Amino acid sequence: MSEEDKILAGTDAVNGRPLSLAKPGESVRLIRVDGGSNLKQRMVSMGLLPGSSFEVVKNKGNGPVVLSVKGARLIVGRGMSDRIVVS
Repeated sequence: MSEEDKILAGTDAVNGRPLSLAKPGESVRLIRVDGGSNLKQRMVSMGLLPGSSFEVVKNKGNGPVVLSVKGARLIVGRGMSDRIVVS
């Protein structure tokens, strides 16, 4: 199964925690996305695949979460960050 198929199927059974709970400065690894196909496809289009690592730049507990992914900054809404599972 390809990485894209894994994220689209949400078949990775590894436990984790929502991205919304990650602290600024923390490096995390994407485990899975617990959401509909639109959210999963959006993650794939941003290059966020299962196993990819990135850093949390900003997370104040409300509002969007700012990520650093391969030198680029991505902003993920609070609702999305609740459905992105990381370790």
